[in-house]
Amino acid sequence: MAALLNSFLLLLVTLWIFYEAYQRFYNPVPVATVEMILIATIGLVTNLVTAALLSRSMKRSLNVKSAYLHMIGDTLSSVGVVAAAGVIYFTQWWFVDPLVGVFLSFVILYWAFRLMMDSIDILLEATPKGIDPVHVVEAVKVLEEVRDVHDVHVWTLTSGMYALSAHVAVEDMPLKETTHLLKKINFLLCQRFKIGHAAIQLEIDGAARK
Repeated sequence: MAALLNSFLLLLVTLWIFYEAYQRFYNPVPVATVEMILIATIGLVTNLVTAALLSRSMKRSLNVKSAYLHMIGDTLSSVGVVAAAGVIYFTQWWFVDPLVGVFLSFVILYWAFRLMMDSIDILLEATPKGIDPVHVVEAVKVLEEVRDVHDVHVWTLTSGMYALSAHVAVEDMPLKETTHLLKKINFLLCQRFKIGHAAIQLEIDGAARK
């Protein structure tokens, strides 16, 4: 929810920048270029340090990723502001200011949209990207005791945390052996597909009953 809200706020910010840029295209205003360069440079250094710290953990958490995207957006903005201020200082081309704003807005808009889609996928408990249930079935069926795998469902609980439920048909065996088999299935799912939460329902294969 936090990441979804963050992406929505990013969209609102880009809309506001588009509106301000539109106003300045038609009504250019003078820019205090020296102050602009100084403030943007301080912001650039701060954002680079913060983004470097967040980059180490962004793959493990969607919320950290959303904060990282905020920092990247701010960093690009600072770079754009410094460049625009330099051009304006030497050329007095006031239109460069809103032009850079529009360009940066498109970049932030793209990242915000991707972040929103990832957040919605988690909230809808969609199948994780990169995990094909067919491949999961094939991997589990490699185990010697497994005869069939069906009713497989894989979904996302939160960033990097996946769950699975499935029916696994096995040969007739003592309860002690089924416990050992479940441990093997869970280990396989965790190692191959990073599925840490699995609800496996064992059932005797139809051929074994006969």
